[in-house]
Amino acid sequence: AEFAETLKYYQSEVDALSQFHDLKLVDSIALKVATIKQNLAKADDDARLYNARESLFGKPVTDYSQLKDIQKKFEPYGNMWESVDSWLKQHEAWLEGPFSELDAESVEQSAQTILRTLKKCEKKFEGVPGCLDVTRTILKDVAAFVPHVPLIIALRQKGLRERHWEAISAKSGKKVQPDESWTLQTVFELKLEENVDLIQKQS
Repeated sequence: AEFAETLKYYQSEVDALSQFHDLKLVDSIALKVATIKQNLAKADDDARLYNARESLFGKPVTDYSQLKDIQKKFEPYGNMWESVDSWLKQHEAWLEGPFSELDAESVEQSAQTILRTLKKCEKKFEGVPGCLDVTRTILKDVAAFVPHVPLIIALRQKGLRERHWEAISAKSGKKVQPDESWTLQTVFELKLEENVDLIQKQS
């Protein structure tokens, strides 16, 4: 009976998620969503354990399909807020952190994963206007960022030396000299995407 009450509570928590759609509150919403995700995972373990005990003692096995329904309903909210939170934190770190420490492959992987996840969420939130807006807002940002990834990969190639930077600078007419002060923001300000082919050829 106590477990049934717990499930009822989780159900109400998940039902209430459609009301959260303020991007300014992303930290607290993402935290709430992460807590619900943990709680549902624990409930899933508990349900399996209770069923195993019932089977062991030859008792009728309780149907916990309600939990599966709650998990299914929760999934798009969990995926969306996790992705949004992850994107906002990572994107800021990528833009402002030292360019020399940027892991281009991990940037590519992360941006592509978030893009795919949010596209799926967009379909799921057709009838949930607030969450659909949040999804589309961030999806637009990620989609605008993804075309810059080949440039980041080209600039972070291991083999680029002083002579390569000199050649890129001479041919592009821009001072391309990555140093400690360089960030991804610097790359965008120099509009280096116009020279991505030139940079890729230097490797």
